[in-house]
Amino acid sequence: MSGTPQPENNALIAFSGRNYCAFGLQHGIHTVPVDERIERRYDELNDIFKQMVGTVIPPELQFDEIEDPEVLECGYQKGAWIDDLLKENDQSEILVTGVEIFTGHGNSDDDEEDEDNDEDSGIEEYHKVRFNLNAPFREEPGGFLTPERFTLVNSRLLIDGINAARWPSFVRDMKAVLRPGGWLQMMEVHPLWQSSSGHDLPFLHRWSERYMSMLTRMGKDPRIGSKLSLYMTECGFQNVHASIEQFPVGPWNPQRASVGNEFRTLSKDMVLAAGAWPLMRLSGMSQSDFDTLIEGARAELERQELKIYMSVHVVYGQRPLRK
Repeated sequence: MSGTPQPENNALIAFSGRNYCAFGLQHGIHTVPVDERIERRYDELNDIFKQMVGTVIPPELQFDEIEDPEVLECGYQKGAWIDDLLKENDQSEILVTGVEIFTGHGNSDDDEEDEDNDEDSGIEEYHKVRFNLNAPFREEPGGFLTPERFTLVNSRLLIDGINAARWPSFVRDMKAVLRPGGWLQMMEVHPLWQSSSGHDLPFLHRWSERYMSMLTRMGKDPRIGSKLSLYMTECGFQNVHASIEQFPVGPWNPQRASVGNEFRTLSKDMVLAAGAWPLMRLSGMSQSDFDTLIEGARAELERQELKIYMSVHVVYGQRPLRK
């Protein structure tokens, strides 16, 4: 056993008027609030990802050609991606086992409601596992992360949850639980606001600089997205494909005006939610300075002429059919 700390309950800590997962704050893992508001934002972000890159990214993967496919989702959402996956494949009569892995955040009184929702969602079998992904998969006590089990692994938005030194072995662990011929798809943001028009973004750049600095202090790698394809290749994945998608903020891109508006609304909320603990509690920024920063950042996000975007690294690869 590695001795990696594991969440044991849904204990909460109040900070700056919102509740946070105690385990997350204590161990520097996904330090965002825990409430219905953030859950709605995750649903909105899932919808944005679906519009930008789709639900199942590898074009070669066709569930209707696979016997009893099983899917693993590594992330913080409450199954929105799996719901979309099942809706898109509702004519295939496939059996999908969804394993949602999370780090202990959530409201303890949601469990019964989640079980009721699962009964109506069409999921034949759905396991929600409480597990710190910084630990090797072999330490997962429920026996869900067994070798050569899954057809597809979906991993995304773990930049603030996985320690920098863990990423290479994390990719190897995901390869191990894939069936031969199975696929891994990964998506990670580069949390740097950029302007396609070349304008300065003083408030947003300051936010990004502070946020990435605090991620590094917590042992994370804010630039991990650019390294994922290398890690996949090094551990033996084939058909590795990597791209960088620009998620527009606002309607400045006519082809993506609608999703740009959605992403702007989400971004205005997330600069506050994602930044409060790292910037105030860890970097020592005062409440008044933080409020000024957020006000300025939100004002910049509203300025269409700045043509703001954020880059998202999208990578997928296939486990070889033969070992």
